[in-house]
Amino acid sequence: LNQQDMLVGLLAAMMHDFEHPGYSNRYLIRTVHPIAMRYNDLSPLENYHVAESFNTMLTSQGGKADPLQHLTEAQYQQVRKAIIQSVFATDNDLHPQLLSTFKTKMMSKDFPSSSDDKQCLMNMLVHGADIANPTRPLEVYLKWVPRIMEEFWEQGDQEKAAGLPISPYADRQNPNVPRCQLGFLEMLVVPLFMFLERFAPAVEDARINTNAQTNRAHYLAQIEQQEAEETGQHSRRNVGRGNRNSAGMARVAQHSQAGRAGAMRVLGKFKR
Repeated sequence: LNQQDMLVGLLAAMMHDFEHPGYSNRYLIRTVHPIAMRYNDLSPLENYHVAESFNTMLTSQGGKADPLQHLTEAQYQQVRKAIIQSVFATDNDLHPQLLSTFKTKMMSKDFPSSSDDKQCLMNMLVHGADIANPTRPLEVYLKWVPRIMEEFWEQGDQEKAAGLPISPYADRQNPNVPRCQLGFLEMLVVPLFMFLERFAPAVEDARINTNAQTNRAHYLAQIEQQEAEETGQHSRRNVGRGNRNSAGMARVAQHSQAGRAGAMRVLGKFKR
């Protein structure tokens, strides 16, 4: 990667969540939010972030604060296009496609050589930076999880108030933080950084994958404990039902014996 590529990466990372409203793309689309309407439901947040970022750069201090103002027109168009694609790559709905493309390109001996290769790599790096919170040391990661979940729950509150189905893990009345975080780790974070490490072993110098696996084990242990407790409660309920059933059967037997005795007495009267 050359200096221009690195500039693209830095600016894309800065722009990728600029003026984030705190709601997901799916929420914006379902509620016919102005941001979704403006961008025709196509990665509305990512479109919004990059558009607002460029608008701010161009208008702040009359454009004098624009870090790209001294580029040639050709350089500016190259940088702008690369930034837009990098920010779009942070749409998690595009994760499977992004990862599949990267895995395919990694098989080439000269990757990354073309401009398309470099853009693919930049997309992975910016997307990885966006979802990298679970790769922090556990004590740091756990400080951020409640903040992330609160954002989910605030969206869930809005969905509930509007009579909409609550998004997964967005119901504060039925939180399931361990499964939410474990799913995010296993579906997005671990696969992405596993392939990044294969491409660049130096990734593990920052203990990124080691931290991710430690954090995964933390929540996996919580889930296993929850399941064990639920199994124990279920077993105790079954034992309770069994005891009640036994007592009930005993009462039925007593009633049956009393009934047989009563019937014998009635029959005895008829015999007499």
